[in-house]
Amino acid sequence: MFTAIGEAAARLDGELMSKLVKDSGLYAFVAMMVLTITSCSRSQSPTAPQVLDKPAPNSWQARAQKLAVIRKTATGEVTDADKLLLISWLDHDAGVVPQFDAKERTADEADEGYGNYITELSIAVAALKDKRALPALVRVMNISEGICTAIAEFGDDAVDLVIASLTNPDLDMRLGAVDTLGFLLKGQQLRKNSLSSQSADHIQAELVKTARDPDPLIREQAVQSLAFAKPSAEAVDLVKKLSTDDPAEWVRTTDGAPRTVYPIREQAAATLKAWAQ
Repeated sequence: MFTAIGEAAARLDGELMSKLVKDSGLYAFVAMMVLTITSCSRSQSPTAPQVLDKPAPNSWQARAQKLAVIRKTATGEVTDADKLLLISWLDHDAGVVPQFDAKERTADEADEGYGNYITELSIAVAALKDKRALPALVRVMNISEGICTAIAEFGDDAVDLVIASLTNPDLDMRLGAVDTLGFLLKGQQLRKNSLSSQSADHIQAELVKTARDPDPLIREQAVQSLAFAKPSAEAVDLVKKLSTDDPAEWVRTTDGAPRTVYPIREQAAATLKAWAQ
């Protein structure tokens, strides 16, 4: 009602008001009422942004607040109930594109806040070193190498889940999977995981296939990850071929005059050198 009255009052110009209200004192009173009603109508606008003091109980903001409390607890002292809670949050939130309410905050602020929340949650779950978290952690391999390393520490238990992500339609997720396969092989070398020789052979076979991927970023990462393998004859032949024939190129403009470089050829040469050592 206030909105309708306010809009109508705002349309009354000075001449019309002077005709309607002859008495100057009454005119001042009416003008004051018009300003008050107009102000109320604007404050009642449904699109006016509002910042809520407390997030909704089931929102990611509420989970972020609870996460901050849990993270103050030493990792070894986190209760099993809280571990399962964090894992369930990550499993739910990792694949969610949140819909933000304009009344709570602007979209840009919400996007940044959600990204920070997912990163902090992923780090907290990785720090648990809990095998039950593997399916959730695999969904955030694209966040950081730290997550990839944490997954690789699970050895054989992680292999099938990571390999399944090689077909993910998201490029960053595929890159994370290829990177994690390399960390699994590296972990075996450093005796940081329980990766069996059978799993290592399986990983190498998948990386050899991935090194033929049409996307040059995927090929480059696969060749880099193969550096940690005990190379099969097939792997050696492929990487040698890539070191001379891979067509991917770009123009490098740093360190002097612009020049054409072949990043996969360079990475293949580095992998061959690593195998020779």
